[in-house]
Amino acid sequence: MSTMLKQELKSLHSLSKDLSEEIQDKYKTALKEVLSFIEKQHINNTDVNQLQQQVLQLEKSLQEANGRYNGEKHKRKMLHNALIKQNGMKKGCMRQIHLINYHLCPYPQKNSEIKRELTSSK
Repeated sequence: MSTMLKQELKSLHSLSKDLSEEIQDKYKTALKEVLSFIEKQHINNTDVNQLQQQVLQLEKSLQEANGRYNGEKHKRKMLHNALIKQNGMKKGCMRQIHLINYHLCPYPQKNSEIKRELTSSK
């Protein structure tokens, strides 16, 4: 199950990275469009309200993109924490198993003999 979480974590990480790059590209493209629009038009002749609306739209889309990015970042953090917790529990269980095996038979060669006896008796 930890490999599944690792795969999901990798997938989520690449998705958030791609999303971040996509957001940055869209932001740069939109900013270039605004700048080219301003250069083409004389500021004195353009409608200030239209520019304000475009700025508001760009700010809104940037806020939405940042919200999506933060949501993906939070999901990735939660998956990471779950993976770390699961690995810690797995290590704890393995330590317990090794301790139990050692207490049952502290000598490795006898331990393998017991395993052979158990498998042959089945």
